Amino acid sequence: MLNDKQIAKLVKGAVKERLYIQEHEGEYLISNSFWLFKVNFTHKKTLQELAKIFLSLPGAGEKKAILYKEITDNVPDILNVFQNLQTSAHCHDLKATPFMQEKEYVSRILVNNEFATIIQDDFYKVFESGELKCNGRYTPICIFDNGELEGIIMPIKPKEQEEIDMLDRFVKIAA
Repeated sequence: MLNDKQIAKLVKGAVKERLYIQEHEGEYLISNSFWLFKVNFTHKKTLQELAKIFLSLPGAGEKKAILYKEITDNVPDILNVFQNLQTSAHCHDLKATPFMQEKEYVSRILVNNEFATIIQDDFYKVFESGELKCNGRYTPICIFDNGELEGIIMPIKPKEQEEIDMLDRFVKIAA
């Protein structure tokens, strides 16, 4: 299950740089390229915010984009990305730790028995229930609810070896 209020907050922030929306089978895929979520009629706040930003929601099969507060025709195929990850095998289950890292932004540490990875905590707050899965430390983290892909979050790639070493220590501590 995804948190409607938190998704709406992310949408408001994303419109400053980039925001994509694509209709698919009565639902909408929305993305800023760091996250991608599937929203539907149960996400009322998010849909209201999207309708306000784009002046209307896209019709059947349509897609729209905003880059730096300007509506554009240059819209990536986020449906293709979503469908590819939905059908991919996801080898690793992740669990969120209560541990946070504060560098450029607050991030949440996720672990399994082989590695740890980090995502922005604002993105993690969208996740209310279900499973977090991925294929590796730097691969997209998929949010599943009852076997259905609900969202995708890109992990943060550490810039320094010291950060990678710190994440490796979390595997021993928190897994």
